[in-house]
Amino acid sequence: MPPMTYSVIIPIVFVAGLLGGTLSWLIRRAVGLDVLRRHHEVGSAVFQQLGVVFAVLLAFVFNQVWSEYNAVAEAIQQECASLHAVGMMAESLPDAARRRIDATIEAYGRAVVAEEWPAMQRNERSLAAAGRLVQVWRMVVQETRAEADSSVQGQMLTMLSHAYQMRETRLVEATSDVPVLLWVVLLTLAVAMTSSMFSFGIEYLWSQIGFTAVFIGCIVFSLLLVYALDQPFQGAVSISPAGFERLVDTMIAPD
Repeated sequence: MPPMTYSVIIPIVFVAGLLGGTLSWLIRRAVGLDVLRRHHEVGSAVFQQLGVVFAVLLAFVFNQVWSEYNAVAEAIQQECASLHAVGMMAESLPDAARRRIDATIEAYGRAVVAEEWPAMQRNERSLAAAGRLVQVWRMVVQETRAEADSSVQGQMLTMLSHAYQMRETRLVEATSDVPVLLWVVLLTLAVAMTSSMFSFGIEYLWSQIGFTAVFIGCIVFSLLLVYALDQPFQGAVSISPAGFERLVDTMIAPD
């Protein structure tokens, strides 16, 4: 399925509403108002029951994907902040050591932006970016080994440990999708509710067509929004690598 960009979401919602309204009009012409009114009461009861189940399940799934989306954004922010803190602590080291540490952090940030972000869009990891982070760790250990005050090394390694944890959180949350079974249930309920809409017998034809079109459009839009949030690195609501780009700019040492 293509990324849920605005240029994809808007036409899909519009076409779904148009098809729903057209189908409602065709059924009304083929069946007639009197027949629909005889099914209206049963269809309304079925619609309400399905609506309750669908609303509860949709709220559960939406809460899950929204929580994961926020967790990814927070993990990125904390990962960048921890790496920036390592760079700030390196200011207490000799200039040569500081520049080498800053250079490895900068290289990691560039690897995340250039290699890992496209990989995460494919629900994959970047081994190159992971290797760059290991190089940061080794460089910090190497450049702080001779420090008389070991607290500097300890603080920098603590920040790096936190950055690693946030990286893992980012990658795990980014590659976790809504289970296929939940999608099957959501789509089944959506189709069943839509089918119930066609059994309604509203006296004014255009009111029935409008209600049906708007309802189907809203259902489709809700499902597309859940899918978009479930893919936090692609589509209309994708998270940008701006945090790592700022980190790279910060780590570029002046000549």
